[in-house]
Amino acid sequence: MWIKDKLRCLKHPHYSLLRLIIKLRCKSKVLSGPFNGMSFNIPNFNTAMLLGTWEKELTNTINEFKEITPSSIICIGAAEGYYAVGLAKDSPNLTTYAFEQNIEYRILLKNLAQENHCTNIKILGKCDIESLSKTLDKSGEKPLIICDIEGGEIDLLDIHAVPLLENSFILVEVHEMYVQDCENVLLKRFLSTHESKIIGGSVRDIKDIPHKIKWLRLISSKSRLLNLMNEGRPYPMNWILFYPNKHVL
Repeated sequence: MWIKDKLRCLKHPHYSLLRLIIKLRCKSKVLSGPFNGMSFNIPNFNTAMLLGTWEKELTNTINEFKEITPSSIICIGAAEGYYAVGLAKDSPNLTTYAFEQNIEYRILLKNLAQENHCTNIKILGKCDIESLSKTLDKSGEKPLIICDIEGGEIDLLDIHAVPLLENSFILVEVHEMYVQDCENVLLKRFLSTHESKIIGGSVRDIKDIPHKIKWLRLISSKSRLLNLMNEGRPYPMNWILFYPNKHVL
């Protein structure tokens, strides 16, 4: 996630200075968004995460999850823990299961959980049909699943192979660049058990910059700041939010 951010800094030293200023100004805490105030002292951090503008289109949805009062939280493709730790911190009475196959990310995830005093998070390895089924079996009547696994969602989120998905709230990023027609396949797959909403990726606006660092507009260009506020992708990504018919809001 942070590789493009790092390459940008190597090519343009001005970005390195901006990143350093932002990190010092926010004291390694997320500056805005649904995880505002979360400690985020990650090496080679993605600036958009620290700013709280990472996948900004999900802000309302993440806040909505607090009204759902899920029985547990399952993050699949948890990476360094931005969502897993952020949600675990906000819901200390719930168990958060964080699946991540990359061992280096799991180390970062563990450190981030400790940094935020999250004792309610269980860090696991790769998620497959068997491990997802076992986790759902102990996750209560309405678990919340957040899935971002670079196209693997098409194989994993199979309600025939994992029947307990029927009870789950599911937020999944769709990776059409890896799996053609992935979005339509998933929509059809859950048509009889869930209501769905497509959340389109959003383009950052300079007004989204956190209040604490608005003064950076005086010393940097709009385009440079916008680049630090987004995910560094060639185009916005879509998400699908599935509401189980048993628990429609």
